[in-house]
Amino acid sequence: MEYAIRHAIPGRVRLYLPLLYQRSSLTDAVLAFLEGQSWIKSARVNYGCASLVVEYEAAQSKRLGSLMFALRYSTLDASSTQTFQVWAEICRTGCQ
Repeated sequence: MEYAIRHAIPGRVRLYLPLLYQRSSLTDAVLAFLEGQSWIKSARVNYGCASLVVEYEAAQSKRLGSLMFALRYSTLDASSTQTFQVWAEICRTGCQ
């Protein structure tokens, strides 16, 4: 999936994801997945500029890096259940 890091500081990252230009069941699922991770404090989408802002525990930056690596090689569409399962496994086991 195409994305670009627009801004990053420890504990917060803003990603540009063209896929998130409007609210959809997919964007809702991405937000629900992120908010379900214990190390993520908040996640929100700015649809006007197709960006995703994630606030996370700064000590978990390696975990975020693993998730972003997985995101780069993921395909998201209406049937992305398997993708979210892979992400969940990465969040559970990766770089702990």
